[in-house]
Amino acid sequence: MEPSRVRLENRLAGEISPYLQQHAANPVAWQPWDDAALEQAIVQDKPVFLSIGYAACHWCHVMEHECFEDESMAELMNRHFINIKVDREERPDLDEIYMKAVVAMTGQGGWPMSVFLTPDLRPFYGGTYFPPERRYGIPGFREVLEQLVAFWAGDRTRLLQNASQLVTLIQSQAAVITGTDNIPAESLCDEAVKVLEDSFDPRWGGWGQAPKFPSSSAIALLLRVHKRTGRENLMSMATETLDRMRSGGIYDHLGGGFHRYSVDEEWRVPHFEKMLYDNAQLAVAYLEAWQATGRDDYRVILRETLDYLVREMQDNAGGFYASQDADSEEGEGAYYLWTYDEIMGLLGEEEGNQFCAAYGVKPGGNFASHDSGHHGKNVLFRERSDSDLSAMRTVLLIERQQRTAPKTDDKVLTSWNGMAITAFARAALAFGDAHYGNAALKAGTFLRDVMFANGTLLRTWRAGKAHLSAYLDDYAAFANACIDLYEYTADFSWIELAQNLVEEMIGRFHNGEGGGFFSTGEEHRHLLVRMYSMHDTAEPSGNSMAYLVLIRLAAVLGEERYRSLAENTLRAAAPMMQRAPSAALSFLTAAEMRLSGAVEITLGGDREYPAMKAFQTVVGEQFIPGRVIVYAGEAERKRNIPLVRGRNAVDGSPCVWVCRNRSCMAPATTTDELFQRLA
Repeated sequence: MEPSRVRLENRLAGEISPYLQQHAANPVAWQPWDDAALEQAIVQDKPVFLSIGYAACHWCHVMEHECFEDESMAELMNRHFINIKVDREERPDLDEIYMKAVVAMTGQGGWPMSVFLTPDLRPFYGGTYFPPERRYGIPGFREVLEQLVAFWAGDRTRLLQNASQLVTLIQSQAAVITGTDNIPAESLCDEAVKVLEDSFDPRWGGWGQAPKFPSSSAIALLLRVHKRTGRENLMSMATETLDRMRSGGIYDHLGGGFHRYSVDEEWRVPHFEKMLYDNAQLAVAYLEAWQATGRDDYRVILRETLDYLVREMQDNAGGFYASQDADSEEGEGAYYLWTYDEIMGLLGEEEGNQFCAAYGVKPGGNFASHDSGHHGKNVLFRERSDSDLSAMRTVLLIERQQRTAPKTDDKVLTSWNGMAITAFARAALAFGDAHYGNAALKAGTFLRDVMFANGTLLRTWRAGKAHLSAYLDDYAAFANACIDLYEYTADFSWIELAQNLVEEMIGRFHNGEGGGFFSTGEEHRHLLVRMYSMHDTAEPSGNSMAYLVLIRLAAVLGEERYRSLAENTLRAAAPMMQRAPSAALSFLTAAEMRLSGAVEITLGGDREYPAMKAFQTVVGEQFIPGRVIVYAGEAERKRNIPLVRGRNAVDGSPCVWVCRNRSCMAPATTTDELFQRLA
């Protein structure tokens, strides 16, 4: 049989990813990204159609239904292409590389990402969502396939030239930029704040116009610069944004947690999927805002968000799931929507009127203009907050739970779990709440025992199986989470684990010449380039998380090597911070911490003593961005950690030493004294 006539079968049924499994019944002969599929492209001399998406992606589902379930379309794809399906959450390296190509070709990116490659994996044409036939000014997918088949057969040289140009562009964007010895941290932070001021929406909060995305990194930077400078307008921008988000439909007022983004500028109508990384970062944002302002409504939103994650997103094995879909059997967002009559029937006239007035519910629906497919339906957003309607919300939540829920992508991703552990551990310390502490420990123990069992961290797990080598962000996020677990538990083994992870991170990803870290290790194969990214996406950049864990671990252990690596990483990021501050907010937050200086807090005494727990809560309640917590325990003394030398309990009772920039005050022996020291 001629190689060009070999027919491949759909091979996705055995994959771990729910997104890939969703396409296992398609008539398209989908292949996973592996050696067998890539070899077939070369052997058969066929271009590769690479489709990248994720389980909670609405338009991914639409394109699947319209194109990939169509028998005639599948026949065309199978005859002329090697069709490869990738879950972007499993393979962020492939997603980043080929997204750069799509943006270069079209001026924008998104998912589903649809890219056509030469057999040696160079992109030559691409886009995002394609309808089956031309509409909305978008070429039809069938039309695209037929034209590319014709070009591949009759004008391949033109496609190869395009591919070469795109590869050159991607390589230039991935090139290591030499950092600067001078890091003008204050001016960089001030410039970033100026960008945030200029783009702030004074009416509705947040930045930019519709669609509007949460920006936890912007909130973090504003809170920190406000603490250093006292500029009240910065605090106002942060709190106005947090207030608008918690009142809007982007927040799930019944079940807790935040949807991915708002399709309007008012935060009212969400794009309904829920992502773990959004909720982990926003939980920290509301925690820090509560610490900085003392406002109880922020504490409530934080608790509701964490409660949602434990209730709906934590596996029995300990890890947190990746996402929940926007779509259910009744359509996108239908699970979360209500008619006026439904609410009145459940609550009765008096309470129903009160609830509808508070949550913007209208008899004819409150967002038909946004989506005619939901005519007569209401999304809940808080228009009035003058009364407690929690009992009514519980009635509606119980009723909602009887509906067919959107699907959950129940794979566990290491980096996203690291961010979730950080949120839970910090909340547990602040509230003295063992429930949140146990959730953090359960997830941390899972990552330690399952994802790092053999000394090599893995990226993803589902249904008892872990696979794929981890990336820079996985190592950095988990190591940061380990430090947060130490601060909550006083168990030094978490610091030892953080150090093991950091050593692996340095060995696998560090760029020895220019400073900073590559996103991928040598084990990540078949890549056009080795990415070296300093910019944030919806998540903090891997390099900014690496900087943070290095500087924190250096402070705990007194290890100057880590401090030097951190400084080199910050220098490597300086060009990005100068060129595009809004794309490097996580690094600028780190630079702001460098400006303010570390606050070193050493707790000495019996860990189970009530006074020690009271001290922990006092520390956890305060907004101290550069906080470093060390316990003066036996394990710390054996490691000869500088912050615990000569520090013992006073008269046998717990006490706390507070130092800023190596200048220390007398030990606090009461919570009142500790408040004064931290102030």
